Order: sequence, then structure tokens, then C-alpha cells
Amino acid sequence: MFSNMYRAYEAVPAALKDELTGKKALHIHEYNRARQAASSGDISGTPHYFHPVFITHPDTGRKTLFVDRLMTTCIEGVTAEESAAMLDELYEIGERRDFIFEHIWKLGDFVMWDNRCTIHARTDFPKEERRLLRRCTVEGEPLHE
Repeated sequence: MFSNMYRAYEAVPAALKDELTGKKALHIHEYNRARQAASSGDISGTPHYFHPVFITHPDTGRKTLFVDRLMTTCIEGVTAEESAAMLDELYEIGERRDFIFEHIWKLGDFVMWDNRCTIHARTDFPKEERRLLRRCTVEGEPLHE
């Protein structure tokens, strides 16, 4: 499943956009996809970065919401309670069913997406079913608002 984060950005209420403009959020790349990454304790051994909550895509020039439920753990410069409430609202917006394309896989499919304007997830599948995924990351310029 792939969610259109351009549309998510457009759906963020104006007051929340105003409050979050210029703010950054902590993304922890723990790659444990069963639950949200943990930001409490020592994260020095885990890749982590502060990225703007809203970014401007360098190729399209469009604004996009840049948070996801599993890796984005807190918003810089607000209380833990405020951060949790704002992130919950942003997660709900980004996961709206009408923003999601669900690919129905067939043998030989090749799918690419842009992590700067898309969040993605998978549905459950039988454990005995074989899957092969390969990841290719293309480096680009730093993210900016």
C-alpha cells in the first residue's frame, strides 16, 4: 500500500500547518516494522535524523508531509504530550484510505516509489508464501522545507 503524502500535506488543517512550519521531527531507522521505533533510551547506535515535518520535493517543488507511524517518534521543540497529539493527527491524515493505492501483486511485478512523497506498508501474507524484495536507494540532496 502506498499513501500519497502530497495529498496528506494538503489535508493538514491550516492551524496545524502554521504550528508545524519550520519544525523538525525525529526519524529513527530501526527497521523493526512491527511497532514504532523507540526514542527513549540510548539511540546513538541506531541511525536517526531530524527532518522537517513538511518538505519541498526537490524535483516537483510540491510540499509533502514527511512523517510516518513507524519511524517518526517526536517533534522537536514541543512537549512530549503535544508531540504525541500532533503526530497522531498527522499519522491519521497520512493513512487516510482515499490517499492510498493498494497494489495487487502478480509474479514479475516491478514497483518503484519515492520515499519523499510516499509512505508505504504491506498487508499480511502467508508465511509459506515466497517473496523477494530488493531495495535500491538513490541519494539526493538534503531534505528541506
